[in-house]
Amino acid sequence: MENINNLLDKYRSYLIGQKGRSENTVKVYIADITPFLQFMQTTKTDPGDLDRQSLREYLAWLSTSARGKHGGYARVSVARKLVVLRSFYKFLEQEGSVKTTPVPKGRSLQVKVEKRLPIFLDQNEIIKLLDTPNPSTEIGMRNQAILELLYSTGIRLSELTNLDTRDMDMERREIKVTGKGSKERIVFMGHPASRAIERYLYNARPFLERAPNEAMFLNRYGKRLSRRSVEKVVSHAATKAAIRPG
Repeated sequence: MENINNLLDKYRSYLIGQKGRSENTVKVYIADITPFLQFMQTTKTDPGDLDRQSLREYLAWLSTSARGKHGGYARVSVARKLVVLRSFYKFLEQEGSVKTTPVPKGRSLQVKVEKRLPIFLDQNEIIKLLDTPNPSTEIGMRNQAILELLYSTGIRLSELTNLDTRDMDMERREIKVTGKGSKERIVFMGHPASRAIERYLYNARPFLERAPNEAMFLNRYGKRLSRRSVEKVVSHAATKAAIRPG
Protein backbone atom coordinates (compact mmCIF):
# COMPACT_ATOMS: atom_id res chain seq x y z
CA MET A 1 0.00 0.00 0.00
CA GLU A 2 1.35 3.41 -0.91
CA ASN A 3 1.96 6.31 1.45
CA ILE A 4 -1.20 7.32 3.35
CA ASN A 5 -0.78 11.03 2.53
CA ASN A 6 -0.59 10.21 -1.17
CA LEU A 7 -3.72 8.10 -0.83
CA LEU A 8 -5.58 10.94 0.87
CA ASP A 9 -4.55 13.38 -1.86
CA LYS A 10 -5.82 10.97 -4.50
CA TYR A 11 -9.01 10.39 -2.49
CA ARG A 12 -9.61 14.16 -2.40
CA SER A 13 -9.20 14.32 -6.18
CA TYR A 14 -11.56 11.34 -6.55
CA LEU A 15 -14.25 12.99 -4.41
CA ILE A 16 -14.03 16.30 -6.24
CA GLY A 17 -13.36 15.12 -9.80
CA GLN A 18 -15.43 11.95 -10.07
CA LYS A 19 -18.04 12.39 -7.36
CA GLY A 20 -18.51 16.15 -7.65
CA ARG A 21 -18.39 16.72 -3.90
CA SER A 22 -18.13 20.27 -2.57
CA GLU A 23 -15.11 21.49 -0.60
CA ASN A 24 -17.05 21.32 2.67
CA THR A 25 -18.18 17.75 1.96
CA VAL A 26 -14.63 16.71 1.09
CA LYS A 27 -13.38 18.14 4.40
CA VAL A 28 -15.99 16.07 6.25
CA TYR A 29 -15.05 12.90 4.34
CA ILE A 30 -11.33 13.37 5.04
CA ALA A 31 -12.05 14.06 8.73
CA ASP A 32 -14.22 10.92 8.93
CA ILE A 33 -11.62 8.64 7.32
CA THR A 34 -8.79 9.94 9.55
CA PRO A 35 -9.79 7.83 12.61
CA PHE A 36 -9.65 4.71 10.39
CA LEU A 37 -6.08 5.53 9.36
CA GLN A 38 -5.23 6.09 13.03
CA PHE A 39 -6.71 2.69 13.83
CA MET A 40 -4.57 1.13 11.09
CA GLN A 41 -1.45 2.70 12.60
CA THR A 42 -2.39 1.61 16.13
CA THR A 43 -2.98 -1.99 15.08
CA LYS A 44 -0.01 -1.93 12.67
CA THR A 45 -2.18 -3.15 9.81
CA ASP A 46 -2.75 -2.00 6.26
CA PRO A 47 -6.08 -0.98 4.67
CA GLY A 48 -5.56 -3.91 2.33
CA ASP A 49 -5.64 -6.29 5.33
CA LEU A 50 -9.09 -5.28 6.52
CA ASP A 51 -11.58 -8.14 6.84
CA ARG A 52 -15.01 -8.52 8.45
CA GLN A 53 -13.58 -9.25 11.90
CA SER A 54 -11.15 -6.32 11.93
CA LEU A 55 -13.91 -4.09 10.59
CA ARG A 56 -16.06 -4.97 13.59
CA GLU A 57 -13.07 -4.28 15.85
CA TYR A 58 -12.69 -0.86 14.21
CA LEU A 59 -16.37 -0.02 14.79
CA ALA A 60 -16.08 -1.15 18.42
CA TRP A 61 -12.97 1.04 18.82
CA LEU A 62 -14.82 4.02 17.36
CA SER A 63 -17.66 3.52 19.84
CA THR A 64 -15.52 3.09 22.94
CA SER A 65 -12.06 4.66 22.87
CA ALA A 66 -11.31 6.40 19.56
CA ARG A 67 -11.35 9.84 21.20
CA GLY A 68 -8.90 8.92 23.97
CA LYS A 69 -9.92 10.26 27.37
CA HIS A 70 -13.19 11.49 25.82
CA GLY A 71 -14.23 7.92 25.06
CA GLY A 72 -15.84 6.99 21.75
CA TYR A 73 -17.99 8.66 19.14
CA ALA A 74 -21.77 8.86 19.25
CA ARG A 75 -23.71 6.33 17.19
CA VAL A 76 -24.63 8.87 14.53
CA SER A 77 -20.94 9.73 14.06
CA VAL A 78 -19.94 6.07 13.85
CA ALA A 79 -22.67 5.45 11.26
CA ARG A 80 -21.42 8.36 9.17
CA LYS A 81 -17.82 7.14 9.37
CA LEU A 82 -18.95 3.71 8.15
CA VAL A 83 -20.57 5.33 5.09
CA VAL A 84 -17.35 7.25 4.37
CA LEU A 85 -15.34 4.04 4.82
CA ARG A 86 -17.46 2.38 2.12
CA SER A 87 -16.66 5.30 -0.18
CA PHE A 88 -12.96 5.10 0.66
CA TYR A 89 -12.79 1.41 -0.21
CA LYS A 90 -14.63 1.95 -3.48
CA PHE A 91 -11.89 4.42 -4.29
CA LEU A 92 -9.15 1.95 -3.25
CA GLU A 93 -10.77 -0.74 -5.38
CA GLN A 94 -10.83 1.59 -8.38
CA GLU A 95 -7.17 2.47 -7.77
CA GLY A 96 -6.26 -1.20 -7.69
CA SER A 97 -5.00 -0.95 -4.11
CA VAL A 98 -7.48 -3.63 -2.98
CA LYS A 99 -9.17 -6.36 -5.00
CA THR A 100 -12.55 -6.12 -3.33
CA THR A 101 -14.08 -3.94 -0.66
CA PRO A 102 -14.40 -5.55 2.79
CA VAL A 103 -17.14 -3.11 3.75
CA PRO A 104 -20.51 -4.73 3.04
CA LYS A 105 -23.41 -2.90 1.49
CA GLY A 106 -26.91 -2.48 2.78
CA ARG A 107 -28.10 -4.02 6.04
CA SER A 108 -25.49 -6.75 6.46
CA LEU A 109 -23.38 -4.47 8.63
CA GLN A 110 -24.77 -1.23 9.94
CA VAL A 111 -24.86 0.92 13.04
CA LYS A 112 -28.29 1.48 14.51
CA VAL A 113 -28.96 5.16 15.16
CA GLU A 114 -31.68 6.46 17.40
CA LYS A 115 -33.69 8.98 15.45
CA ARG A 116 -35.12 12.04 17.15
CA LEU A 117 -38.44 13.43 16.08
CA PRO A 118 -38.11 16.98 14.73
CA ILE A 119 -39.21 19.82 16.98
CA PHE A 120 -41.63 22.30 15.40
CA LEU A 121 -41.84 25.88 16.62
CA ASP A 122 -45.10 27.74 16.99
CA GLN A 123 -45.56 31.26 15.61
CA ASN A 124 -44.70 33.00 18.88
CA GLU A 125 -41.48 31.02 19.24
CA ILE A 126 -40.47 31.87 15.66
CA ILE A 127 -41.07 35.58 16.29
CA LYS A 128 -39.04 35.46 19.50
CA LEU A 129 -36.22 33.63 17.73
CA LEU A 130 -36.05 36.11 14.84
CA ASP A 131 -36.11 39.07 17.23
CA THR A 132 -33.16 37.95 19.37
CA PRO A 133 -30.28 39.60 17.43
CA ASN A 134 -29.41 43.24 18.22
CA PRO A 135 -30.05 45.13 14.94
CA SER A 136 -27.96 48.11 16.08
CA THR A 137 -24.66 46.20 15.69
CA GLU A 138 -22.94 44.76 12.63
CA ILE A 139 -22.93 41.23 14.08
CA GLY A 140 -26.55 41.61 15.14
CA MET A 141 -27.61 42.66 11.64
CA ARG A 142 -25.68 39.73 10.19
CA ASN A 143 -27.26 37.25 12.60
CA GLN A 144 -30.73 38.59 11.94
CA ALA A 145 -30.16 38.22 8.19
CA ILE A 146 -29.00 34.63 8.74
CA LEU A 147 -32.04 33.69 10.84
CA GLU A 148 -34.50 35.38 8.48
CA LEU A 149 -32.91 33.70 5.48
CA LEU A 150 -32.95 30.24 7.05
CA TYR A 151 -36.60 30.67 8.08
CA SER A 152 -37.69 32.14 4.75
CA THR A 153 -35.96 29.71 2.38
CA GLY A 154 -35.29 26.51 4.34
CA ILE A 155 -31.81 26.16 2.82
CA ARG A 156 -29.21 23.98 4.56
CA LEU A 157 -26.51 25.48 6.78
CA SER A 158 -23.81 24.36 4.34
CA GLU A 159 -25.69 26.04 1.49
CA LEU A 160 -25.95 29.26 3.48
CA THR A 161 -22.24 29.36 4.33
CA ASN A 162 -21.35 28.72 0.67
CA LEU A 163 -23.33 31.74 -0.55
CA ASP A 164 -21.44 34.52 -2.29
CA THR A 165 -22.67 38.08 -2.76
CA ARG A 166 -23.07 37.46 -6.50
CA ASP A 167 -25.62 34.74 -5.71
CA MET A 168 -28.07 37.32 -4.36
CA ASP A 169 -30.57 39.05 -6.69
CA MET A 170 -32.18 41.54 -4.34
CA GLU A 171 -34.44 43.07 -6.98
CA ARG A 172 -36.07 39.73 -7.76
CA ARG A 173 -35.57 38.41 -4.19
CA GLU A 174 -33.89 35.34 -5.70
CA ILE A 175 -30.90 33.38 -4.44
CA LYS A 176 -28.78 30.96 -6.45
CA VAL A 177 -28.02 28.08 -4.10
CA THR A 178 -25.42 25.38 -4.73
CA GLY A 179 -26.48 22.13 -3.08
CA LYS A 180 -25.20 18.56 -2.95
CA GLY A 181 -23.21 17.42 -5.95
CA SER A 182 -22.66 21.09 -6.93
CA LYS A 183 -26.23 21.22 -8.24
CA GLU A 184 -27.60 24.74 -8.50
CA ARG A 185 -31.15 25.88 -7.90
CA ILE A 186 -33.00 29.17 -7.40
CA VAL A 187 -34.87 29.85 -4.14
CA PHE A 188 -37.01 32.83 -3.26
CA MET A 189 -36.99 34.81 -0.03
CA GLY A 190 -39.83 36.73 1.56
CA HIS A 191 -39.95 40.46 2.23
CA PRO A 192 -38.73 40.27 5.87
CA ALA A 193 -35.70 38.23 4.82
CA SER A 194 -35.04 40.56 1.90
CA ARG A 195 -35.10 43.61 4.17
CA ALA A 196 -32.80 41.94 6.71
CA ILE A 197 -30.36 40.96 3.94
CA GLU A 198 -30.31 44.51 2.54
CA ARG A 199 -29.63 46.00 5.99
CA TYR A 200 -26.76 43.57 6.43
CA LEU A 201 -25.33 44.18 2.93
CA TYR A 202 -25.36 47.96 3.17
CA ASN A 203 -24.95 48.67 6.88
CA ALA A 204 -22.93 45.78 8.30
CA ARG A 205 -21.01 43.75 5.75
CA PRO A 206 -18.82 46.67 4.55
CA PHE A 207 -17.54 47.08 8.13
CA LEU A 208 -16.86 43.35 8.54
CA GLU A 209 -14.98 43.00 5.26
CA ARG A 210 -11.26 43.55 5.94
CA ALA A 211 -10.11 42.64 2.41
CA PRO A 212 -11.92 41.81 -0.84
CA ASN A 213 -14.02 38.73 -0.13
CA GLU A 214 -16.86 37.28 -2.19
CA ALA A 215 -18.42 35.39 0.73
CA MET A 216 -21.92 36.56 1.62
CA PHE A 217 -21.67 36.08 5.38
CA LEU A 218 -18.47 37.15 7.14
CA ASN A 219 -17.16 36.67 10.65
CA ARG A 220 -15.68 39.48 12.75
CA TYR A 221 -12.29 38.87 11.12
CA GLY A 222 -13.60 39.35 7.60
CA LYS A 223 -13.47 35.64 6.71
CA ARG A 224 -16.26 33.41 5.40
CA LEU A 225 -18.54 32.35 8.23
CA SER A 226 -18.22 28.63 8.98
CA ARG A 227 -21.06 26.16 9.41
CA ARG A 228 -20.10 25.74 13.07
CA SER A 229 -20.39 29.50 13.59
CA VAL A 230 -23.87 29.54 12.04
CA GLU A 231 -24.87 26.67 14.34
CA LYS A 232 -23.73 28.81 17.28
CA VAL A 233 -25.77 31.77 16.00
CA VAL A 234 -28.92 29.63 15.85
CA SER A 235 -28.20 27.92 19.19
CA HIS A 236 -27.55 31.25 20.95
CA ALA A 237 -30.76 32.71 19.51
CA ALA A 238 -32.76 29.68 20.66
CA THR A 239 -31.29 29.93 24.17
CA LYS A 240 -31.95 33.65 24.37
CA ALA A 241 -35.52 33.13 23.15
CA ALA A 242 -35.95 30.36 25.77
CA ILE A 243 -36.98 27.84 23.15
CA ARG A 244 -37.03 24.21 24.27
CA PRO A 245 -34.10 22.13 22.99
CA GLY A 246 -34.58 19.90 19.92
